[in-house]
Amino acid sequence: MDADREPVIYQLRVVLEGISPLIWRKLLVPGDYSIADLHFSLQIAFDWDDWNLHRFFIHGKDYGIYHSGGMNFSDDPYQVQLTDFRFRKSEKFLYEYDFFNSWKHLIRVEDILSFDSKKKYPLCTGGGNLSVLKAARKAEEFAKVEDEISKQLKDKLPAFLKEYQELINFVADQENAGEAIGIIRGKARRLQGEAEEIKKLNQLLLPDTFKRRKLNRHLLHYSQNRGRLPEEDWDEV
Repeated sequence: MDADREPVIYQLRVVLEGISPLIWRKLLVPGDYSIADLHFSLQIAFDWDDWNLHRFFIHGKDYGIYHSGGMNFSDDPYQVQLTDFRFRKSEKFLYEYDFFNSWKHLIRVEDILSFDSKKKYPLCTGGGNLSVLKAARKAEEFAKVEDEISKQLKDKLPAFLKEYQELINFVADQENAGEAIGIIRGKARRLQGEAEEIKKLNQLLLPDTFKRRKLNRHLLHYSQNRGRLPEEDWDEV
């Protein structure tokens, strides 16, 4: 590629196969990114830990970063760029991670875009559901607290509704609202605090989703330190 020209941008839709509900990400990746760069970007996007073997299968050939005891690859993954493949729109290829569990990511080239100097690449522009590892950790954490949270909600909600009704009745019974305003305000503040606590407990029971903004911060960090995963804890994507 001409060093003076801006790279094209591949819009990739990446779907983790065999999982329901669907785990997917939409990524904008520069054409001058190498196979190694795409590997690390996918590791970040899907919250993998890069502890297992991987491979890309593109145009009938395997590519990837060699690890002791793993597959041999004939090409240097740090030198092979995405533009070398001359991808066309709607073309598909495979990324497989962890050969024991065989996590297969189907990658489709949704579009080929012009470089936008206002954007930082790589960039995640969409996606759905937590990663496999993140969902598993959340499920384990949830199992530990679900019963306690449900019990707290069961105890708090009826008491809240009862006190709320008492406040309504109290206001309706007052002939002189001016004399009762201090009592009303105190009860209202207490009810507001109870409502906020109930809201927080209820949110803990709701399904979590992946955080695109945080993911993009990690992708930006990678773009500034290409060739390795971020050293800080990037578990919260």
